[in-house]
Amino acid sequence: MEAEKAQRLEGLASVNEVRRDGRQISIYVPSSSAAVSVIVRALDEADLTFGDVRLSQPTLDDVFLRATGHHMEGTTADGATG
Repeated sequence: MEAEKAQRLEGLASVNEVRRDGRQISIYVPSSSAAVSVIVRALDEADLTFGDVRLSQPTLDDVFLRATGHHMEGTTADGATG
């Protein structure tokens, strides 16, 4: 049921992609500042309880991972070099 509610977020004009990992939902948008209020309102309307909203800019590894499906050589899963 929660997954179905989360998938409704994909229909929002400002949302590029929704990914679910356990209880965490990641929502990818082209412009976070413009989309935050729309997304929070949609979460509330879908009756999805959330405790935390975080904004972040993608790292170079995030962009590489989305394009290729794997991390850049020399980075860990959290994007740190090592």
